[in-house]
Amino acid sequence: MLLMKQRHRIAFVVLLAGVLGVSACTADTPSTPQISPGAVNTPTFTGPWAYEYKSAFNQTANFPNIKEILFDEEITTDEILSVAAETEACMVAGGARYAEMSLYGGFGIGYPPGSSEREMSAIDTNATWCEGTTGWSLIQPLYTNSRSNPGREDWSTLMAGCVVRMGIRPEGYTGEEYRRDYVDGGFTLESLAWSACKSDPHTMLSVFEVDAQCLVRVGAREPSYTATDFEREFYAQVFPEFFPPQPVITESERLTRACFDDPFYAR
Repeated sequence: MLLMKQRHRIAFVVLLAGVLGVSACTADTPSTPQISPGAVNTPTFTGPWAYEYKSAFNQTANFPNIKEILFDEEITTDEILSVAAETEACMVAGGARYAEMSLYGGFGIGYPPGSSEREMSAIDTNATWCEGTTGWSLIQPLYTNSRSNPGREDWSTLMAGCVVRMGIRPEGYTGEEYRRDYVDGGFTLESLAWSACKSDPHTMLSVFEVDAQCLVRVGAREPSYTATDFEREFYAQVFPEFFPPQPVITESERLTRACFDDPFYAR
């Protein structure tokens, strides 16, 4: 049987700690990094996430590709996807049947049918090694933080406002209440709203709209598919059948999983 390993909650806890981190390192507006006087190929980072960019850049001695990506103080979608693809290939080379990196932390991997506990453990160990050896663990949190919250606003306040707009919390809901309530897991309507807000806390779309648009964008549904269609399928429990472990996972199911994890998924 094909099994899935999901680590989204663990990875997001780490990410959230980064978002709520040292505010003294923020700046009012992002700007283009400048070359330090007397330095050779060493940028001076000056944007809201300057401290994290500098810290990551200082750890890139063994990752020339990551150093190049970080140099202009911007991580593009194409750049992060290239590192994701390299990491996924590494995991598959280490025995995983397939691997799917989440741009928002964590990954899913499939184990070959009949794998023993020892074999699955070895695949897990290799997967963790791959995250480090490709530079994924260095660049992914920074990509996520700077993309979701480019101005480095208070993350809990942003999320509280977003889940109010999504309709899963009442007006007046606060960042403090969000920190108390946040849970990550399952494919309930509430968890889909959390995922949408985690991906883009500024979104003004409903949870049905963002997920419907994602399914169309990745080709898992026809262009005419609407938020109403998604809502009808959701309440008809069409989607849960995609998520338990299965011997075979179709491309449509894989893309649906990707959209449910990150409704702004672009691959």
